[in-house]
Amino acid sequence: MDPSLRALFITTHIHLHATIAQALAGAGLRPLPALALHEADLVLLDASVPSAEARQACERAHEAGIPVLLLAASDGEATSGIEAGADEYVTIPCSHQELGLRVRLALRHAARARPPLAVGDLYIDPARHQVTHSGQPVALSATEFRLLSCLAANAGRTVPWQVLLREAWQVQGSQGGREMVKTGIYRLRRKLGPASRLILTVRSAGYMVARGEPRRV
Repeated sequence: MDPSLRALFITTHIHLHATIAQALAGAGLRPLPALALHEADLVLLDASVPSAEARQACERAHEAGIPVLLLAASDGEATSGIEAGADEYVTIPCSHQELGLRVRLALRHAARARPPLAVGDLYIDPARHQVTHSGQPVALSATEFRLLSCLAANAGRTVPWQVLLREAWQVQGSQGGREMVKTGIYRLRRKLGPASRLILTVRSAGYMVARGEPRRV
């Protein structure tokens, strides 16, 4: 897993943000703030959140395809949180290693549950990290796979280069970022061969997959 992690932390205790961020860093993860749910890789849900709010948070996260890791102080809180919809839990306080393990398990389970996506003749399987074109495998790097997945998930819409930089390279806008994305698109098109026609350049705006809507298969 990439060491960068965009985490949305839902809690009634604001001071826990810094503590959890330090623990994630100690586990080898670089936590990045998620300003909105759709920007997050993972929701960290504090068991102190009232049950009705916790259930709503889990429902919204799952609708967006984002896993929920519950931070529980007791077995009773863990049981209540799982019943509310959390995917994994960790009892706190815990070691940095255990927290990192639980984060990775939650993300792995979410990837396995994500359905394959088809755009034109392309078939993208997030669980197996595989891409095929007309039934033939296409060998992509991890970055190229994330780049294609982001474009395919937004088929019919222009994706700005800043978003592609964040999604594929998992970094925020930086010097040379536009050229990095341009080079990545060039390499992706070369590997896709005939299917490269699906990726269009939107001048001064970004890139898009324009052939129809993505199909869940």
